[in-house]
Amino acid sequence: MERRNGFSEILLVGALLVLSFFTGRWTAPQPSVVQVSEVVIDTVHTTSTEETEVIKTVYVPIPQDVDTIAVLQAYYAQKSFVFAYDSNQVKIEGKGIVSMNALDSIRLSVVNYRPTQILRPEYQNALSGGIIAGQGIMAPMIDYRRKNWHFGIGYNLLPNNGSVMFSAKYRFKSW
Repeated sequence: MERRNGFSEILLVGALLVLSFFTGRWTAPQPSVVQVSEVVIDTVHTTSTEETEVIKTVYVPIPQDVDTIAVLQAYYAQKSFVFAYDSNQVKIEGKGIVSMNALDSIRLSVVNYRPTQILRPEYQNALSGGIIAGQGIMAPMIDYRRKNWHFGIGYNLLPNNGSVMFSAKYRFKSW
């Protein structure tokens, strides 16, 4: 019985691995780039011409020794207001309180209507290559994936165990 040269087989398997790696890098489809409009955070630009309606005015007692009572009464008054902005992408509602010519508090409600965009789609089909190596086995494999199923075929190159190998796998969950 003639012994085969193990070094040439290992070299052949290594060359196949390098070739399959670069073939996958050159021929794999690139993920499509989705253009996303610029998102401005914490800033809302609107061209509304509607006047803000004052809902409730609370008069706070002021000192009596002041000459211009009406001016100070308006200055110390707490004014509540409501505003809303609605478009096809976002809806914003707010309620604020102004006191002493300053914004005292504000509550916002924001609803985002924009859909979630996937920037890297998952491909349904794939063809891959690899090697299973260990004691008593050195088998280059070719795998085909369709959705959650993986099917593979390979051949053990070692002289005493030369045999064809099959594999079938099912992926239960991805995360």
